[in-house]
Amino acid sequence: MTCELCQREVGQFTHHHLIPKSRDKKSKELVVLCKACHGMIHRIFDNKELETEYFNLNTIRDHPEVHKYLLWVRKQDPNKKIKIR
Repeated sequence: MTCELCQREVGQFTHHHLIPKSRDKKSKELVVLCKACHGMIHRIFDNKELETEYFNLNTIRDHPEVHKYLLWVRKQDPNKKIKIR
């Protein structure tokens, strides 16, 4: 499966709610992400920011820290575990 954020082919993936369930229980809009990208999103943004500002992949990609991360992660082996700090 392909991570919708970093575009790497990954064996393990997660589903990310574009609007967190804690902010809108009816939201069903999901994207498929690798574990590294999903962890990075939740490290950078809190749920309120995800609901109000970063509720689609384009706005997430445009964030400077995410952009820098994507340049780096696309060079990483998708079969190896990546530790996000």
